[in-house]
Amino acid sequence: MQPLDLTDFFPYQLSILQSHVSDHVGAYYRKAFGMSRNEWRILAVLAMHSSEDNKSKVSAKDICAFTQLAKMPVSRALKQLEAAKLVTRQQSTSDMRFTHFTLTSKGLERYQAIVPQVRNAEQQILQLLTGQEQKQLTTLIKKLLAKMQTELTAL
Repeated sequence: MQPLDLTDFFPYQLSILQSHVSDHVGAYYRKAFGMSRNEWRILAVLAMHSSEDNKSKVSAKDICAFTQLAKMPVSRALKQLEAAKLVTRQQSTSDMRFTHFTLTSKGLERYQAIVPQVRNAEQQILQLLTGQEQKQLTTLIKKLLAKMQTELTAL
């Protein structure tokens, strides 16, 4: 049996690419605000679920499901975000066992300061590809994600 050449193994390639992309994109919020990758992801999830007229309350469980992060890293990041006054924690009025999180105005300002920078970093990476290749990449990623989500659900 031939040894596995990791450089040609798709899961390895994807893992390395993800690491490099995350490091490149995250450089701004790490340097400018001292935020971790998990803190940024949670801030972005909360921003996705809020608008001026509708502040949706998102649970830690919802955050875990959306980001695919485990409970402990989410809990740690939420504590950091709370300490920085970027998010607030509220007990559910319907069920006291549940806690919901929302962005504060400071959290929204921080999010809005970071988004243009991470979008710029994203474009620096994607500029290597033509517009058509970028669309193909998005299509292929969505296809692979759907396949993996179906397989994980079947387990």
